[in-house]
Amino acid sequence: MGGGVEHDSLKLGGTPALELLTFANQYGKHFYQGMLNASWSYRNFDRYLFPTRGSMLSASSSVTVPISAKNSLEYYKLDLSGTRYQPIYKQFIGKLNARAGYGDGYGKFKTLPFFKNYYAGGIGTIRGYEGNSLGPKDSTNQVLGGKFIVYGTAELIFPNPLGQTLRTGWFVDGGNVSTRATLKDLRCSTGLEVDWKSPMGVLNFAIAKALNARTGDDTEVFQFTIGTTF
Repeated sequence: MGGGVEHDSLKLGGTPALELLTFANQYGKHFYQGMLNASWSYRNFDRYLFPTRGSMLSASSSVTVPISAKNSLEYYKLDLSGTRYQPIYKQFIGKLNARAGYGDGYGKFKTLPFFKNYYAGGIGTIRGYEGNSLGPKDSTNQVLGGKFIVYGTAELIFPNPLGQTLRTGWFVDGGNVSTRATLKDLRCSTGLEVDWKSPMGVLNFAIAKALNARTGDDTEVFQFTIGTTF
């Protein structure tokens, strides 16, 4: 559990989207508020890097507390995630991963501030779509994010004859970001990911195919990132 004081200042340069202008005109551009956080986690993986068995569960929440009658944000966010590794046959390993998060405003705020929105797409969420590209877009066709996020992964990890520094798996991802909980907007993908424990850290390479991309979605076949260990 923890707490603190937060100061946010908005600077809308160029030609801002209508959604950003509406927020700034209604609520202002400078905010001071207290922040309360609470989280809980459980982990029993058999090893830190490239686990083969075990689970991880985590839950977190945050809420702002007004400290100014006119210039305080009022919102909350709740997150729940879990991962499970399970040996299937010999050195084949199954992996399940899921996350759900929701945020909203309270008091004078009718919604989650746009700069606190969730984003999805890319390694770590839904591969096959460009990083942070999914979800609602603003009036300038830029990604705005949303107050609700859900995604999950089912993966089959293969035996690797090259040693313990490489891991390869076939995955199916599904999820999205939206302004409400709905199944019809889910995006799905499938592909292969190779993780390499290099001298620089864990490197992740994915080749993915978006299965149900819609008009306006930004897809990406090859993706790469550094540092994802689970």
